Amino acid sequence: MAKPIPKKIIKAVLERDGSICQYCGRQGVNIHHIVPAGIGRKRIHAIENLITLCLECHSEAHSSKEMREWTYAWSRQRYGNVIDRLLAEKWSNKKG
Repeated sequence: MAKPIPKKIIKAVLERDGSICQYCGRQGVNIHHIVPAGIGRKRIHAIENLITLCLECHSEAHSSKEMREWTYAWSRQRYGNVIDRLLAEKWSNKKG
């Protein structure tokens, strides 16, 4: 079972994003992992890997390649290439 996002990190993400969906601008309370865990891998609860989305956009982020790419660009704009390192780590042979 995956560990939940720590409450202090949830609070920091919601404060950073103003509790607003970063994609559509509606009220958002869903915290989305930009780089998902994948089979046998831990979810990364780093603020650079988390974004506030509304329920509809959160669902879209899990099913749409375009939305997934948009979340990568959103993170890159704020945090540089951190998201690219997380993606590389996810697809490397290392577990964890």
